[in-house]
Amino acid sequence: MIVDITNEVFTEIKTALTTVTVKSEYPSTEPTFPFVTVTEISNDTDESTIDSSVQHYSLISIEVNIYCNSSRKISDAKSIRGTIYSILGDKYNMPRTFSNQVPNFLDENVYRYIMRYTCKVDTNRKIYRR
Repeated sequence: MIVDITNEVFTEIKTALTTVTVKSEYPSTEPTFPFVTVTEISNDTDESTIDSSVQHYSLISIEVNIYCNSSRKISDAKSIRGTIYSILGDKYNMPRTFSNQVPNFLDENVYRYIMRYTCKVDTNRKIYRR
Protein backbone atom coordinates (compact mmCIF):
# COMPACT_ATOMS: atom_id res chain seq x y z
CA MET A 1 0.00 0.00 0.00
CA ILE A 2 1.33 3.43 -0.95
CA VAL A 3 0.74 5.93 1.83
CA ASP A 4 -0.23 9.33 0.45
CA ILE A 5 -0.55 12.50 2.53
CA THR A 6 0.14 15.04 -0.20
CA ASN A 7 -3.51 15.93 -0.89
CA GLU A 8 -4.11 16.45 2.84
CA VAL A 9 -1.04 18.71 3.10
CA PHE A 10 -2.07 20.59 -0.07
CA THR A 11 -5.56 21.22 1.35
CA GLU A 12 -4.14 22.45 4.69
CA ILE A 13 -1.82 24.91 2.92
CA LYS A 14 -4.53 26.12 0.53
CA THR A 15 -6.96 26.66 3.42
CA ALA A 16 -4.38 28.61 5.44
CA LEU A 17 -3.24 30.83 2.55
CA THR A 18 -6.57 32.44 1.67
CA THR A 19 -5.04 35.34 -0.30
CA VAL A 20 -2.53 33.19 -2.21
CA THR A 21 -3.05 31.05 -5.32
CA VAL A 22 -2.10 27.46 -4.39
CA LYS A 23 -1.80 24.77 -7.08
CA SER A 24 -0.15 21.38 -7.51
CA GLU A 25 1.95 22.59 -10.45
CA TYR A 26 3.04 25.79 -12.14
CA PRO A 27 0.43 26.84 -14.72
CA SER A 28 1.13 27.17 -18.42
CA THR A 29 -0.49 30.63 -18.36
CA GLU A 30 0.57 33.64 -16.30
CA PRO A 31 -0.31 32.92 -12.65
CA THR A 32 -1.90 35.30 -10.19
CA PHE A 33 0.76 36.26 -7.63
CA PRO A 34 1.59 35.44 -4.93
CA PHE A 35 1.60 31.84 -6.10
CA VAL A 36 2.50 28.57 -4.34
CA THR A 37 2.97 25.06 -5.70
CA VAL A 38 2.80 21.96 -3.48
CA THR A 39 4.23 18.82 -5.09
CA GLU A 40 5.09 15.33 -3.92
CA ILE A 41 8.60 14.79 -5.28
CA SER A 42 9.04 11.26 -3.94
CA ASN A 43 7.10 8.50 -2.22
CA ASP A 44 9.38 5.53 -1.65
CA THR A 45 9.07 2.30 0.30
CA ASP A 46 11.09 2.06 3.49
CA GLU A 47 12.43 -1.37 2.63
CA SER A 48 13.72 -2.00 6.14
CA THR A 49 10.12 -2.17 7.37
CA ILE A 50 8.72 -4.72 4.90
CA ASP A 51 7.63 -8.05 6.34
CA SER A 52 5.72 -10.83 4.59
CA SER A 53 5.61 -8.59 1.49
CA VAL A 54 3.68 -5.87 3.34
CA GLN A 55 4.92 -2.29 3.32
CA HIS A 56 4.52 -0.55 6.67
CA TYR A 57 6.14 2.84 5.98
CA SER A 58 6.65 5.26 3.10
CA LEU A 59 9.37 7.88 2.83
CA ILE A 60 7.70 11.00 1.47
CA SER A 61 9.22 14.25 0.23
CA ILE A 62 7.09 17.32 -0.48
CA GLU A 63 8.36 20.42 -2.26
CA VAL A 64 6.77 23.84 -1.87
CA ASN A 65 7.64 26.67 -4.29
CA ILE A 66 6.70 30.23 -3.37
CA TYR A 67 6.54 32.87 -6.13
CA CYS A 68 6.06 36.59 -5.45
CA ASN A 69 6.42 39.64 -7.70
CA SER A 70 5.18 42.64 -5.72
CA SER A 71 7.36 45.47 -4.47
CA ARG A 72 7.37 43.58 -1.14
CA LYS A 73 8.15 40.22 -2.76
CA ILE A 74 10.81 39.10 -0.27
CA SER A 75 8.80 39.95 2.84
CA ASP A 76 5.64 38.48 1.24
CA ALA A 77 7.51 35.24 0.51
CA LYS A 78 8.85 35.10 4.07
CA SER A 79 5.35 35.57 5.48
CA ILE A 80 4.04 32.75 3.28
CA ARG A 81 7.06 30.64 4.27
CA GLY A 82 6.16 31.13 7.95
CA THR A 83 2.60 29.96 7.38
CA ILE A 84 3.78 26.88 5.50
CA TYR A 85 6.31 26.08 8.21
CA SER A 86 3.59 26.31 10.86
CA ILE A 87 1.69 23.61 8.96
CA LEU A 88 4.42 21.24 7.80
CA GLY A 89 6.95 21.80 10.58
CA ASP A 90 4.74 22.43 13.59
CA LYS A 91 1.44 20.65 12.85
CA TYR A 92 2.76 17.69 10.82
CA ASN A 93 6.16 17.56 12.55
CA MET A 94 7.91 17.12 9.19
CA PRO A 95 11.61 18.04 9.14
CA ARG A 96 12.61 20.62 6.54
CA THR A 97 15.48 19.26 4.43
CA PHE A 98 15.94 22.31 2.19
CA SER A 99 14.88 25.96 2.35
CA ASN A 100 16.37 28.70 0.21
CA GLN A 101 15.77 31.42 -2.36
CA VAL A 102 16.60 30.25 -5.89
CA PRO A 103 16.85 32.12 -9.19
CA ASN A 104 13.64 32.19 -11.19
CA PHE A 105 14.88 31.77 -14.74
CA LEU A 106 11.41 32.17 -16.28
CA ASP A 107 11.08 35.73 -14.99
CA GLU A 108 13.82 37.49 -13.01
CA ASN A 109 11.25 39.94 -11.56
CA VAL A 110 9.61 37.07 -9.71
CA TYR A 111 11.13 36.06 -6.36
CA ARG A 112 11.19 32.28 -5.89
CA TYR A 113 11.68 30.42 -2.63
CA ILE A 114 11.78 26.61 -2.30
CA MET A 115 11.10 24.48 0.78
CA ARG A 116 11.42 20.68 0.93
CA TYR A 117 10.14 18.44 3.71
CA THR A 118 10.86 14.73 4.11
CA CYS A 119 9.32 12.28 6.56
CA LYS A 120 8.40 8.67 7.20
CA VAL A 121 4.67 7.88 7.25
CA ASP A 122 3.09 4.62 8.42
CA THR A 123 -0.02 2.95 7.04
CA ASN A 124 -2.10 4.68 9.75
CA ARG A 125 -0.84 8.03 8.38
CA LYS A 126 1.25 8.76 11.47
CA ILE A 127 4.27 10.91 10.61
CA TYR A 128 7.76 10.20 11.96
CA ARG A 129 10.98 12.13 11.62
CA ARG A 130 13.46 10.20 9.51
